[in-house]
Amino acid sequence: MFEQLPNVAGIYAISNKANGDRYVGQAKNIRSRAQSHWRDLNRGTHRTNAARHLQKAWDEFGEENFTLEILEIINDNSSLTDYHRRPDNLSLAEHFYINQKSEYNTDKRIVRSEFNNLIEAKAWRDSPA
Repeated sequence: MFEQLPNVAGIYAISNKANGDRYVGQAKNIRSRAQSHWRDLNRGTHRTNAARHLQKAWDEFGEENFTLEILEIINDNSSLTDYHRRPDNLSLAEHFYINQKSEYNTDKRIVRSEFNNLIEAKAWRDSPA
């Protein structure tokens, strides 16, 4: 599974095939991050939030009921961005996708509300790396 994943920055979802629920995350390297998720989930040590929603679902439904989907490949500009003036592309896109659908994410606010205009405009798509 991991061999087909690119070594690029982007937004991904770990989806439960049994009920459609999903976890959304960002990564500077999607392949590496996916491997880390699967390792921790299989060990029972996954902690994306205090409630451990994804780990509990994994334990209940089993690995065979989960898939990883790349939602969008993003130009990573985090090293060039002053977060207080404009959030980086990955954070803007993650905020957008989490608030679309993400039952296993407990924190839905990735960027401050003053940047909602950038999220609505999908500004990460027009921003150079």
